[in-house]
Amino acid sequence: LAFPATLSLRPSKLHASGQELGGDAIFGARLGFSGTPHALVPAELCVDFDAGDDGKIAAVLADQSVVAIEVVETGWTPRLLLERVAGEPYDALIDCGALITHMTNLEVGAYVAERLDPGDSSFEGVLCFDQEDKQFLIKADGSAAPAEVSPDRRITFYDHAHCTGVDIKQKVDATACVTLSKDTTYRDFA
Repeated sequence: LAFPATLSLRPSKLHASGQELGGDAIFGARLGFSGTPHALVPAELCVDFDAGDDGKIAAVLADQSVVAIEVVETGWTPRLLLERVAGEPYDALIDCGALITHMTNLEVGAYVAERLDPGDSSFEGVLCFDQEDKQFLIKADGSAAPAEVSPDRRITFYDHAHCTGVDIKQKVDATACVTLSKDTTYRDFA
């Protein structure tokens, strides 16, 4: 509360990294939640995870009653992948494998939106991120609109840069298509 009021008109501003803010110099004890694996969190934060959490996540990701695996044939293109996604009842496309290339998020949203069932009046568009990391909705006609749409009336496209650290509400029974590649890390996939 104090920073915006007191620092907006000053010639210099205070700054600190997450490690400095979470370190012993400012706070004696810290309590919070992080999706970041413990190996990447600053040592001062002393993150404790419940035993078996990584194993439980891996078990769900390998459970064929939860996950279906489809190997893409040789000669695939990003547009062919998008056509497949548009042809299935997915609520999200998570490009964890960075396979959707040479297209802007606006182009991806328009490409998927125009291939969805035009008779489905419940569908409003594809939720994407712009260059400033702001959410926007691409409608079937290619126009952009504010992203304030109910989760059951849109598909969400998570480009590779927005696969982790982004919280977007999805419907309770949402399904997603997640791309994987030889460079995909376990953390990003999980």
